Amino acid sequence: MPTIDPRPAPLDAYRLFASTDLDEARDMVARTFCDHRLSQVRTGERFDARHNHVAGSCFSLNYIRYGADVEIEPGELGSFYLIQIPIRGAATIRHGGREVLATPERATILNPDRHTAMRWHAGCEKILLQIDRGALTRLVETLSGHTLGGPVRFDPEIDFARPGLAAWAGRVRALVAA
Repeated sequence: MPTIDPRPAPLDAYRLFASTDLDEARDMVARTFCDHRLSQVRTGERFDARHNHVAGSCFSLNYIRYGADVEIEPGELGSFYLIQIPIRGAATIRHGGREVLATPERATILNPDRHTAMRWHAGCEKILLQIDRGALTRLVETLSGHTLGGPVRFDPEIDFARPGLAAWAGRVRALVAA
């Protein structure tokens, strides 16, 4: 059995699992997020998955990597929003009819009611913020003073070249480091 990469990762004190087995990784990630299809694009690449996870009442912080080039298709997330911030490498995200190349300079936010398919390129590592759909809806309704007629929807592309978003990304990275 191949050895697992020993290098420290973000949130390493909160390791949920590390595995070189694709089926085990898919099952473990599904327990935190949702059922999904996971396949390795090139069988010759080393699959080395790691998932670190810190749960809160309405959101969770996560670090995930697969090592190899993988395709992931969760479809619609249903009960949560997912902000994905690459810290190394890149991923191609297809979400609700849009395609975004996610890099450390450009993250994505997945809406729970839009179809998603992704290709995490070899070496891609991400910080993920999972936000409960109901909690976010209640917050928006409280802040606006209105009942929403439909779901809160975000543009899937987060460009960190925008000043406010760059500062926000720095705060997320500081939170993960803390």
